[in-house]
Amino acid sequence: MGIWDDVYAAITKDAFIRDVEVRQRFKSGMARLAIGVEVDALVAQTALLRCTLVGEGFETEPIVVEQPVKLDSGVGRTDLEMEVSQPRLWWPWDQGSPDLYRLTVEVRDGDQCLDSLALPVGLREVELDGWTLRINGRRVFARGANWVPADRLPGRVREEDYRSLLSLARQANMNMVRVWGGGLREKQEFYDLCDRLGILVWQEFPLACSFLGRFPRSSDYLQLVVGESEAIVRDLRAHPSVVLWCGGNEFSPERNKPVVAALQRSASTLAPDRPFLAASPAGGDSHNWKVWHGFHPPSAYRDDQALFASEFGLQALPDRSTLQRFIPAEELWPPGPSWGYHGAELVKLLRYARPFFQGEEPDLEELIEVSQRAQAHALQIAVEHYRRAKARGGGGVLIWQLNEPWPAISWALVDFYRRPKAAYAVVKRLMNPVLVSLDYPLRRYRAGDELTIGIWVVNDLPMSLHGCQLEIALWAGTEEAVARHSMDVEVAADSASKVGNACWTLPPGDDWRLTCGLQREGQALATNEYDLTVHDDTGPTAGQRLWCWLGGLVGPSEAAVNSPNKRRV
Repeated sequence: MGIWDDVYAAITKDAFIRDVEVRQRFKSGMARLAIGVEVDALVAQTALLRCTLVGEGFETEPIVVEQPVKLDSGVGRTDLEMEVSQPRLWWPWDQGSPDLYRLTVEVRDGDQCLDSLALPVGLREVELDGWTLRINGRRVFARGANWVPADRLPGRVREEDYRSLLSLARQANMNMVRVWGGGLREKQEFYDLCDRLGILVWQEFPLACSFLGRFPRSSDYLQLVVGESEAIVRDLRAHPSVVLWCGGNEFSPERNKPVVAALQRSASTLAPDRPFLAASPAGGDSHNWKVWHGFHPPSAYRDDQALFASEFGLQALPDRSTLQRFIPAEELWPPGPSWGYHGAELVKLLRYARPFFQGEEPDLEELIEVSQRAQAHALQIAVEHYRRAKARGGGGVLIWQLNEPWPAISWALVDFYRRPKAAYAVVKRLMNPVLVSLDYPLRRYRAGDELTIGIWVVNDLPMSLHGCQLEIALWAGTEEAVARHSMDVEVAADSASKVGNACWTLPPGDDWRLTCGLQREGQALATNEYDLTVHDDTGPTAGQRLWCWLGGLVGPSEAAVNSPNKRRV
């Protein structure tokens, strides 16, 4: 509520450029731009409309199109055509270069410029074939995370905040962020940075979490929906990074047909060059919360046959230095009420951290460490499963969540103070465009057990990788590997395939680990590692049992023990 974005005055002469729309068509190596310019003229007059297109960061001859226009008093629209031969296409960063042009539109009266407006133009085509996203005709597997507002007080957010968080996403090898429908249309700096970083944006309209009910259907409410959605589309349609509109988060499109229809009209009328989804999840898209909210073990991710996973995750405690900034010292340990106020779902935290405990009574430092290890462990199982699903038409994997809008105990990979949790480094490895993934039974192992491994290579790059060497190794707490398996592999472009198998008998010991890597000409293309000593075989009620176990520390009420989903500590 209130003023949350920048406020500025636009001072012009007798004409004001209200809006510029650019639509693209591609044919025979040529990009044709249809440019629609809305001008609000103070008085009727004759003017010259000039459009100039130049490359940003690369040399081009300016392309200039001019057209005399007779402006009537009030708002009018003029359409122009521009051709770009041998266009430099905009690509997400892992597919090519996110090349941008800049289009400057001027309304001129002789030598006098009455008004001008500049906007980015990324020349690219977008399609959604089922759950396969195509950019410029090429399949692009989405790897990334959900984006929530960078601050609970969005008026405070500045370009440097966006730059810091989006740089963390890019450094973690993410090529997409989903702007969650429980948030908002972000400021222009967010989309400018995504354009330049080559990060795709799944943009939702700000409607969310009407799980069992429905949004209003009155004409007044629908008029509000139309007004807001049209403004969002007009604000964002120039950005090539915005490749997908979505009605919102976790509501029923069937029970909300009038709202969805209004949103779709706004998107298809004002920006028909990109696909529209009614809501998320819907029609093959998965929000997999059986793990965490449903208390299922992380191995349950492998049961999900969805073609796109746009939400899943585990909470983990932030570092102690972060906790100390918002939890009073007297409530830091044992956990006091402030934990609950700041979002901790302690029953579930304990349920997923328990397999990592060294002893029976952890202190705060151990709980921080094991909760972060549990988060990394679960995300590894999930991300690798969804990336292997590319072989059967899977289109993407988006973790819940990248960032956090306030000091909280949450699912975020990066806490409110921009400190990455341990899972961030693991996710960076898992989101690498080239992934070596080992598929083996997730069970408790003992010495003498047979370990059977399926070896997968996933390549999201548009080029083949010839002459690669792949090696996996088994370690048993020793300085030298106890077994190795090496093979030469040819990796096809844009592929996910099983390339081999390995089978070993586990030697004596209790510290078994797997490492693997893919090299070409001495250069490491991908690495990965696995801890075979960790296994989560606890059932859905484990959180309740662990809550009782911690009862001596926090003294839960009977109601809290019997209600594992209750947020209060």
